[in-house]
Amino acid sequence: MPKFLLSLIFICLTSQLWSQSTQQEKLEERKAQIQKEIRENEALLQSVKKKEKSAVNVFMIQTNKIKLKESLINTTEKQTKLLSNDMYINQIEINKLNRELTALKEDYARMIVKSYKSRSEQSRAMFILSSNSFQQAYKRVQYMKQYTNYRKLQGEEIKSKSDELLVFNGKLNVQKTAKQKLIAENEKERLSLLKENRSKKSW
Repeated sequence: MPKFLLSLIFICLTSQLWSQSTQQEKLEERKAQIQKEIRENEALLQSVKKKEKSAVNVFMIQTNKIKLKESLINTTEKQTKLLSNDMYINQIEINKLNRELTALKEDYARMIVKSYKSRSEQSRAMFILSSNSFQQAYKRVQYMKQYTNYRKLQGEEIKSKSDELLVFNGKLNVQKTAKQKLIAENEKERLSLLKENRSKKSW
């Protein structure tokens, strides 16, 4: 795949993740505000129940509380959806890194096997000494240096990819935990909403 296309995909994924992170923060702020309003509504409801006998006032406050809980559930569902999108994007990156890491390790293993089969320390010296000219010997020395450097770089790249993979797996695990928490919160609010609806009908 051309480097330009890979860069474009990376930029798009990064932009999407940043956008979703901003949306998640806004939803979290909205959720906190709704929860605050629910608490205030509950306090007002209890106050009205104690001080007044008007069923109309209680009914209206109860109706507002139900709407707030519905809004809270809706907000939490949006958060869960955004987390699912983030998890999907991270899983794509993890799959890509796994493929790259597997290819690097296989290539590195082939290189090591080839190296051991083709040259021992003695045969490396013979490889240089058997040169027909000084220029050929110099080229062979340079080739061996490049080969050694390439192996070193490939080893470093394998470590880098492995570390990157650990980071993305860590992010994914955190997101899974957050998603499970949101789903549990949602279920709790749904049960609370059912209770509020039953309470409203009794007025």
